[in-house]
Amino acid sequence: MDRHAPSKSDEAFDLLSSPAYQALIESFDQAIWETDAQGKVRKDSLSWRAYTGQSLEEWMQENWTAAVHPDEQAYAQRQWQQSIQAGIPLEMELRLRRPDSSWRWSNVKTRAIRNADGSIRAWIGISVDISAYRADKDAQQTHLEGQIAQRTDQLRASQELLRATLNSSPDQIEVFKAVRDEQNQIIDFQWILLNEAADKVCGEVLGKSLVTQRPDLLATGIFASMIAVVQTGLPYQQEIRPEPSHWFFLSLAKQDDGIILTTRDITSSKEAEQELQQARQLHDAVFRTVRHAITVFEAVRDESGKIVDFRFIFSNGVADRYMGVSTQGKTLRTITPSYLDESNFTTMVEVVETNLPTDKILHFTYGTRPMYLRTQYMKLQDGLVMMYENITERQIAEAKLLRLKDEVAQKATDKYLTLFNHMEQGFCIIQVLFDESENPVDYLFLEVNPVFERQTGLRNATGKKMRELQPLLEEHWFQSYGEVVKTGKAVHFENEAAYLVGGVWYEVFALPFGPPGDCQVAVLFNDITLRRRNQQRQEHLLKLSDALRPLANPNELKRVATDLLEKRLGVTHVFYREHLPKQTELRGADRFGISDESELSVWFQSQDSEAFLTRLLGSGNPVIIPEITTATELSLAEQKAFIRLVSLPWFFSRS
Repeated sequence: MDRHAPSKSDEAFDLLSSPAYQALIESFDQAIWETDAQGKVRKDSLSWRAYTGQSLEEWMQENWTAAVHPDEQAYAQRQWQQSIQAGIPLEMELRLRRPDSSWRWSNVKTRAIRNADGSIRAWIGISVDISAYRADKDAQQTHLEGQIAQRTDQLRASQELLRATLNSSPDQIEVFKAVRDEQNQIIDFQWILLNEAADKVCGEVLGKSLVTQRPDLLATGIFASMIAVVQTGLPYQQEIRPEPSHWFFLSLAKQDDGIILTTRDITSSKEAEQELQQARQLHDAVFRTVRHAITVFEAVRDESGKIVDFRFIFSNGVADRYMGVSTQGKTLRTITPSYLDESNFTTMVEVVETNLPTDKILHFTYGTRPMYLRTQYMKLQDGLVMMYENITERQIAEAKLLRLKDEVAQKATDKYLTLFNHMEQGFCIIQVLFDESENPVDYLFLEVNPVFERQTGLRNATGKKMRELQPLLEEHWFQSYGEVVKTGKAVHFENEAAYLVGGVWYEVFALPFGPPGDCQVAVLFNDITLRRRNQQRQEHLLKLSDALRPLANPNELKRVATDLLEKRLGVTHVFYREHLPKQTELRGADRFGISDESELSVWFQSQDSEAFLTRLLGSGNPVIIPEITTATELSLAEQKAFIRLVSLPWFFSRS
């Protein structure tokens, strides 16, 4: 191809510049003109001057805007300059003055004439009189105004409803319009609507560029996600954490050629979720560190809803060691088939169906060997938690002890004492004493072994009465041993002796001893305080975990936790307080368990409150005050303040 051959653009330009074409144009109710590449007028336009009445001097001095209506002059000049700078076509409607000083509507269009290398050679413009079209359009507009007026109120009402609905949402709602380039590619977004929540955060951004106002979104990928939603029409959701202390949930949905962006502050729920996760981790840690076996089951039901089996969901290390095999996901039928044929399975079903916890000793065959488990069942959803201790060896030993009961009396004294003094459990023989109404009122120690003294703290008990050694001992001990004498039947139980060794739990096996008229009872016992306390702590943790699982609100978490703590400690009032050193007030003073704390608030805000709390709680250890009136830790004024509030002991703890 001859590079000097005229291009089609050159030919078109020559045609438009020819005198014949100019004469033709002048015969129409329109104007055509030509400028250089910079938009400067270089040639006369007879059609322009004929249409507007401008002189040659006015036209050549680029005073063409004087022919534009004053209301559109700035607009016309701005659009023309933007078109030249961007090198893009221009189309606009404006009013031009005619020679008779009347104003006529014209449609103005410009196009660039380009060289072969793509550079702009010149600009060609044409304005066509569209006054008749505008008149028809105005007539149509007038015709439609009636209908529009009828719908305006409805539209306004709908808009007000929409605005009220949007403003009632605590979420930030922002609506954007896509901004596209000449290739129809999205290069930006423009705010077109915000609700009040978004307006408070974003400020005056309506009609502004997202890229300009929020350039940080380009790096985070949110801007790219917005483009993808517009292009695909598929919604997008994401959680973001712009700073460590704040979480937000973003939702993007396409709206016409734009986006609806909804932002929700989920910091509170995430913090609650983290707290719950920490509680679960603590829960799991406790499960895996306690010395008792813990297994969680879910019920397996048939088509009719009847429970036919149980599936292992969780087992701690102790339980796995007891079973000897991995049980995760397996069923009782596959692990211990005999379990389903015995009353143990019935007990499990009853716990799930009735929601009543059960504590019992289970006996079943595991493989070829018998097994005894002391178990506790508690319902959990459509299943249960089983906490158990393998007492097989103990049960076998106790069974042997029962079989040897009659033989012991016949053995030689030295053999009897050897067994008596070297057994690992505490042992004693007592004589139960009754009053005239046949009520057990005391018992006399006839014999005790060395372990007895270590586990009870009672020294030189032989020949002495229990009420002489410990007058405050609970009544249930006398009743239990009296029942053995009256019925002649052995009993096996666990109970607490709060006034022995500072409070201790015993597992007791008591059986009649000697002739019935002697009212004697042989008592075999073991200190299970640690196990019982761990069991109680575990029960409390399970209840706490179940109660906190569905909660998200921090105040509700505090309320439920303090309610359970109140029951756990057996007190009437539990308060949650966060003491800030060097301040005379309490932060987060949510109160639970008391109807009026006005005096408490007054006292805590007194000048002495900081010194008092620092003095009592400064060590970080719990503080127990059994009797306020004799407490040396409290001043007389402090004692009076507490007595006015409650009449029971207080328990303080620094978290």
